[in-house]
Amino acid sequence: INYTKSGKKFWNLFHLQPMRDQKGEVQYFIGVQLDGSEHVEPLHNCIPEATAQENAKFVKETAVNVDEAVRELPDANTKPEDLWKNHSKVVHPKPHRRDSPSWKAIQQIRDRGEEIGLKHFKPIKPLGSGDTG
Repeated sequence: INYTKSGKKFWNLFHLQPMRDQKGEVQYFIGVQLDGSEHVEPLHNCIPEATAQENAKFVKETAVNVDEAVRELPDANTKPEDLWKNHSKVVHPKPHRRDSPSWKAIQQIRDRGEEIGLKHFKPIKPLGSGDTG
């Protein structure tokens, strides 16, 4: 039994599922609560096994969908500096963009020996300019 914010009792069907990365290591857990109050058998004061099994199947299907989505998240065991490794590689312009003003600006920064960082960019439409982003 659990309680809503208003204090009303309800039968809580709680399922906990591990979420694994591509290597099969557990990275996250998701917990899913379902309100099973309407399924409670008054004589036994419990939720029928068939209803619990049906809800468990639903939760497992949902967990599979979430599992596929979280596999795209970074590995929880990765160090912060490793997360940026792919974004720190040297890049080269596409042939048709070699003479663009944007690429020339990047080249000027690199020619000065600086690492390109956030200070070298500005938002196209800054927040607080009548838009949410």
